[in-house]
Amino acid sequence: EKFLRHDGKKTTVVGRQDIQAKFKEFFETSKFSLWWVPEVNNMCRIRALGSKARNDKRGVSAGLAGGLNLSFRVGVDAESEVILTEAEKGKRTENVDFMAKESPEYEGAFRFETACRRGHYLAFLPPCELRVVPLLNEELGRILDFMPLEFSASLKYKDLEEVLRPIAEPKRGTWMPLSALREAPEVANYFKKVMKQDTVWDAEDFAAYFEGHFVDWDYKATTAEVRLRPVEERLGQLL
Repeated sequence: EKFLRHDGKKTTVVGRQDIQAKFKEFFETSKFSLWWVPEVNNMCRIRALGSKARNDKRGVSAGLAGGLNLSFRVGVDAESEVILTEAEKGKRTENVDFMAKESPEYEGAFRFETACRRGHYLAFLPPCELRVVPLLNEELGRILDFMPLEFSASLKYKDLEEVLRPIAEPKRGTWMPLSALREAPEVANYFKKVMKQDTVWDAEDFAAYFEGHFVDWDYKATTAEVRLRPVEERLGQLL
């Protein structure tokens, strides 16, 4: 699955596997919110959460106007790149206004038509580009439907490694009981919400996991102890 992200004013649409980024780093720049324009039904602006315009005293959050908004400049039958720009509170700025419409193809998804020029829609163009395009100019792989998600839903895109490592990292190189991982609240939460299991793996399952990730993990089955390998030892495993 692909996610809309921002880097400064630049926008991209990428999957977790497409770039080297930790879970928090990846999803911190994937947070957007809709600001509904009160004068017109279904008109909205799409803002990057936490972003700040020049005159903003704090980063934008839900229910707070301002911040940096997805913006475009389109002509007749022309495409436009999409970047983040300011839209001052109380001022009508047409190049940031969209009309939100329910997707005709996917339940819970939306299409965003530009308010100033009908027939032009926000679109993902593979491999990673976000643009505004004319509806009638069909392109191979073009996607017009966007699915808003609660940020808590991002947990399912987290790897088990990203749950286990922060627990063991402070004691890297030191043996710790496997139970310290198995009984950690965040591990139990991950298994329940992401892996849809009411119970955490047993010792044999974890032994198989560590064996498959031996470059980073060292496991002693006889004492049910585990450790993250020191950096120099990890490098040795790669040689």
